Amino acid sequence: IRSDTQTLIKEKKECRNVDDLLHYGSIWKLNGMKGSVTKQRLLEVSLEESCIIFANAHHLYSLHERVENDFAFNLICVDEASQLPTHYFMASLQYIYKYSFNMKPLSDLSRATMSNLNLEEEKDKKYNLTKVVIVGDHNQLPPVRVKTPPKNLELVLDSLFSYYVKGHSISSKQLKINYRSHEDIVAFTALLGLYKDLTAFKTNAKVLLKGDTNKVSLPWMKKILDPNKVVCSIIHNRKFEIGISVFEAHLVSLIILSFYNMKGPKSEQEEVLFWTEGVGVVAPHNAQGRTIIRYLFDIFQPISYLSEGSLMNHLKNTVYSVEKFQGSDRELIISSIGLSDLDKISAEEEFIFNLNRFNVLTSRAKHKVIFISSNKFLGYIPDERVILEKASKIYTYVQEFCNEKIELEIDNEKNEKEKLIFRFKK
Repeated sequence: IRSDTQTLIKEKKECRNVDDLLHYGSIWKLNGMKGSVTKQRLLEVSLEESCIIFANAHHLYSLHERVENDFAFNLICVDEASQLPTHYFMASLQYIYKYSFNMKPLSDLSRATMSNLNLEEEKDKKYNLTKVVIVGDHNQLPPVRVKTPPKNLELVLDSLFSYYVKGHSISSKQLKINYRSHEDIVAFTALLGLYKDLTAFKTNAKVLLKGDTNKVSLPWMKKILDPNKVVCSIIHNRKFEIGISVFEAHLVSLIILSFYNMKGPKSEQEEVLFWTEGVGVVAPHNAQGRTIIRYLFDIFQPISYLSEGSLMNHLKNTVYSVEKFQGSDRELIISSIGLSDLDKISAEEEFIFNLNRFNVLTSRAKHKVIFISSNKFLGYIPDERVILEKASKIYTYVQEFCNEKIELEIDNEKNEKEKLIFRFKK
């Protein structure tokens, strides 16, 4: 089920087509046909006996308008439950099998307590039950909240995953195989101590970044984009940056331009794949993200196969905050911290050194991750022990896990020579 702002799932060879149920306002259309789903012609008429419905909470909330009153799912699977606000789940609870029982008040009606209610099941009746499976990870970031929830309501107003796993202690099973990333990336994720016995799937464990490095014109950039250097970091010596680093924005845009040349898209379709699957930029602050987008737009607008509007839209979906990047992945992930002012780092230490945030940042990459930060950021020592332990994980990534280093001299945003340190795992 999709809205008119979402893209239709395209046909795929040797695969069955996905039926398209379009919902906007009070209109429902199945596979583009008017009158296919109405109050008189309900959805069940067009459904097979066994089917899978993909939908978000918004569409599920309204689905009752076009199904029978007793419509129910055998199985409800909630993906990305660690980013789903708990109350969004209520939309799907309309479609669980109803469990019938009779409620008979006892003789003493003066006390409104549970002890004076007699609940009787309907005997000799077999019940269908809906099974609910929630898939998530409470070591990632919860849904974005505008305000801090009231005391004792944190779990209720947190993610669905935390509500059930932490609040109700339901049984859970930790997956031990990472099907996304290169083994070096998975090895660092395992070092964070959040997941026990995590290993890379054998098919993807050795897969490297694809592209022709001979098409990269800058010698120092060839070293950065070397596919064999999977886990990388770049450290610079800028000071007093308070959330926007023009230098990092310039560096990120050059890396992406060089990677674009490596991949060599030759059509609009290939360029769309580059932006949607090839590269992603994670910036903790929206201001840094907007700066990177402006740099990228100025560079790519003359060479892009896309219209200006389409290019800008793809850039906005390529450069994200950490929260918005959850659930996504790219072949190459670049992180730009954008902070080098000690007072600003001190003011934001709990936010910027959040371990779940760093876990999401590093684990979105399939074949290569590049972490860019200032030396001031890495050298900052928080006063609180809990935050210090989290900050040490970032330091470990840069200075220990990335166990080889090269000094590079590049042309900065002012076209002046500037030195930086490139570290990588060997």
